[in-house]
Amino acid sequence: MTTRLLSTTWHTLVGELQLDPGEFLLYLDPHGLDDVESENGEIVTVDDRWQFRRLLERRLRRFGPSEPPLLIHLRIPDLASAHDLPFDARSFPHRVLDVRLPPQALMDVRQLPPHAVEILTLNRSVQERLTALARELTGLAWPPASDMSVTAAVRLARSLGPGLRQLLGPTCPPGAALRILEADDPMVAVGQLLTEWSQLGMNHPDDTALRAAAEDLSHLVEEQQTTVFAVPLPESLPKVLRDAVREADAAPEVVRLLDALPTDGTSLESWISVSEAWARVRWSLAALPPTPETSALAQRVWARWDALDGPWNAWLRSNYGLLLTRNVLHPASVHQVAPFLASQVVARGSKVLLLVLDGLGVAQWQHLVSSLSLKALDDRRVLACLPTMTTVSRQAIFAGALPSTFAETIERTDVEKTHWRSFWVAQGLAPEQIHYYRTDGASNVGWSDPPDDAVAIGVAVNAVDNLMHGVAVNGDHQFHAGLRTWLDAGFLERALDWAARRSAQLWITSDHGNLPCLGLDLPVPDEGVRVTGRGKRARIYRTEAQRTVAAVPGSEWTPPGFPEVAGAPLFAPGRTFYQRTGGAITHGGLSLDEVIVPLSRIM
Repeated sequence: MTTRLLSTTWHTLVGELQLDPGEFLLYLDPHGLDDVESENGEIVTVDDRWQFRRLLERRLRRFGPSEPPLLIHLRIPDLASAHDLPFDARSFPHRVLDVRLPPQALMDVRQLPPHAVEILTLNRSVQERLTALARELTGLAWPPASDMSVTAAVRLARSLGPGLRQLLGPTCPPGAALRILEADDPMVAVGQLLTEWSQLGMNHPDDTALRAAAEDLSHLVEEQQTTVFAVPLPESLPKVLRDAVREADAAPEVVRLLDALPTDGTSLESWISVSEAWARVRWSLAALPPTPETSALAQRVWARWDALDGPWNAWLRSNYGLLLTRNVLHPASVHQVAPFLASQVVARGSKVLLLVLDGLGVAQWQHLVSSLSLKALDDRRVLACLPTMTTVSRQAIFAGALPSTFAETIERTDVEKTHWRSFWVAQGLAPEQIHYYRTDGASNVGWSDPPDDAVAIGVAVNAVDNLMHGVAVNGDHQFHAGLRTWLDAGFLERALDWAARRSAQLWITSDHGNLPCLGLDLPVPDEGVRVTGRGKRARIYRTEAQRTVAAVPGSEWTPPGFPEVAGAPLFAPGRTFYQRTGGAITHGGLSLDEVIVPLSRIM
């Protein structure tokens, strides 16, 4: 069996050209447009007929089957087809790059993709080829319908140089589209149009065409190819565009928000206000691309977090126990969510759907509300049960009770269904009226309609927590992008739709938030049987005495409501977690980001 030798590849404007050993190709480029490249293939560039004749006589006529493959790049103006070649070379294999365009448009061909260049080499009139080119690059008819004219012009502006845009101008509908094509810098023209549109709204003469182009315009803004001079955009403009403008304006917005950030709080309500303001700073920073400039800004942002963390922790230790006893009609902790809902639902004969979005902090909640344009009928903030671990705080939500009441299951989540059923039976509901399930909620298929006779429905949704723990490279930037993708997958829309159809109250809460953390830069020993729980942000020691002599640094505190028989927690200091190196977005600690979570009723 013989082994076929590998072919050699050249990269050209008409695509990749491949030749096997013993083969050569004449590449006719009469306008000299191409700069042919190859990693290991030989290229002979020929600029005049005499040079080509010598190559024919000395090399090509005797080209043997064992010769390395060869590409001859013919940059001779009057060799534009096989018929123009010398008679004794017309039978040789060849490819032709002859676009036959006016001089002012020739150089624009260099920036086109190969499939578009191929269109310009067809044997048709210039206008026919330009029309076909516009259709290929836009995916739309050309000339475009008036309502799609801006979309077409924006797509062409991304691909075409000024010469080709000028040639297409006479066939473009007048108005905004033609203005874009004829501009010296089309992206400046797009920015000016967006600014005008933000001022005139529906009164803009091209409002319909601009609305149809909103998706394409938003991509230009996200890629920072154009700048809108009036921000934020008014609510009358499409949401996809407003979101793009807001994110593109995130860097100066981070600075503005940081300057307005309160220094600390003195009550739960004031600390909630601080958490809201801080969440906007953190998530606006997360919306930026992970560049060196963003990294420098992040140092300022997290330095402010450090300044907040000390006062917050001191306040939390002093007030947490008292807040746990607050009246359930004004819940301060997630263990009061179920009793609060019972007061809202049972007496009124309503259905209630409680979505517990595991790991959803205030920053992600704000993102969710904005992205889905949600309207909150009742928007509250409550404290997670401490430590901010799923087994502790989410179990407290479905039990409707403090963790001290379920010490024997403090490390489990498989009893949530039993807790939920027991709570609502105690409120007078029949077992068949109570429904619980857990789902990853990764997309709309993760939603399952509850039974028709269900009155109290609890759903534990792991999607946000999974996204958080799946972040491996760019921290909050990756988390932000992942959350946006998840929201597009439609799980929450399915839940909203069911609640609307069943006239059910839809409440959303979370068991804990999250925090981007760094390793301790110290050894983190296992410590054997002295440690019963090794969370990333909190370690649980068997006794307070063993915690006192812990081999790792931390804050010693057994929070009210945490069962003493379950051990003695040690909380990681500052923004660290119990690992020597690396970074992670995690939870379990006492930070503002981890402890304050949403409790909201959604329309």
